[in-house]
Amino acid sequence: MTKLLYILKVKLKFTPDECLNFLLLNNNFGHGNKGIKEASKFYFKKDITQLNKKEILVLLTVFKNPGLYDPIRNPEGVKNRANLLERVVNK
Repeated sequence: MTKLLYILKVKLKFTPDECLNFLLLNNNFGHGNKGIKEASKFYFKKDITQLNKKEILVLLTVFKNPGLYDPIRNPEGVKNRANLLERVVNK
């Protein structure tokens, strides 16, 4: 019941875009990187504004599951998932 009350409170106070922004800025992206900005610098040595489409898709892949889709430990899995996302986005 408490969880439902918190969910309702969040829905009333914040837009979906605000919630997504919060998650992107605070999510664990692996290797001690908190947020997409830190992850961008760690994985690509670039500011997030300098990333190309493929690199952004890689970060979104890591966002989904940083343990499974770790670009350092599982580059092939990340590449496959990013390619799948690219096909979905381009439909």
